Amino acid sequence: MAGSGVVSQADLPERRVGLVWAAAAGYGALVAVSVAQTAAGRAPFDLGAAAAALTLAGVALLAAAYGAALLALRHRPRPPLTS
Repeated sequence: MAGSGVVSQADLPERRVGLVWAAAAGYGALVAVSVAQTAAGRAPFDLGAAAAALTLAGVALLAAAYGAALLALRHRPRPPLTS
């Protein structure tokens, strides 16, 4: 296998790019909130309404991508046994 991550091992050739984009968007949203909080001089969990919504969206995107990859790993076909 080329990669060692959960998404690279899942048997999802047509959905793999979408999962990576969803995870990257979720991570980007969390980084954006962190940078905005730091720039404003606020504590990490001192979130306003917009920051809280963006944080929840980022966590949801990451969780959905990770969950879909784990489900794909669970349901991938096993290679035949050889003796």
